[in-house]
Formats: sequence, C-alpha cells, structure tokens
Amino acid sequence: MEQQEEISEYSSQKVGYLSTFFCLYLAQAVPMSFFTTALQVILREQAVPLSLIGLLQIVKLPWILKVFGRLLSTDIATRLEIINVRLSVRKSCMPC
Repeated sequence: MEQQEEISEYSSQKVGYLSTFFCLYLAQAVPMSFFTTALQVILREQAVPLSLIGLLQIVKLPWILKVFGRLLSTDIATRLEIINVRLSVRKSCMPC
C-alpha cells in the first residue's frame, strides 16, 4: 500500500515537471513564431527590402544555440563538481 502511494506521488510530480516544461517551451516558441512568420509578412507589406527581412532569422540564434549552451554549462558544472570533490577530500585529510 505504501509503495503505491510513493508511485502515485512520483507520477504526479513527474506530470507537474512535464507540464511546466511544456509551458516554458510554449512560452519560448510563441514569440519566436511571431518573429519568423507574422513580422516578416507585416514588413513585406510595408515595402521593407527582403535583405533586411532576411536578417530577422538572427532572432532564431538563441533558440538554435541553446543546445550548445546547455552542453557547455553541463561541462562546467561537472568540472566544478570534480574540483569540489577533490577539495573536500583534501580538507578531510588535514589534521585539525
């Protein structure tokens, strides 16, 4: 019985995490979709040159490059964790 309660609690927590992730993903996608579609149409109707409208694709760069930022931050966190473990081992070896 207790195990079923733990599973139920875990699954409801997982649903909460996934729904939060989905909402954050949607909050990022809506403005980017506006910039990549609707704004281009509006600017074209205003007779803005296509070369300037093409520069709007730069707005997508943070969205595309966030994967590399995640990899970099994970690498840095791993290295800091290794350094922290090494320092804690050295401190535990020191006499008081």
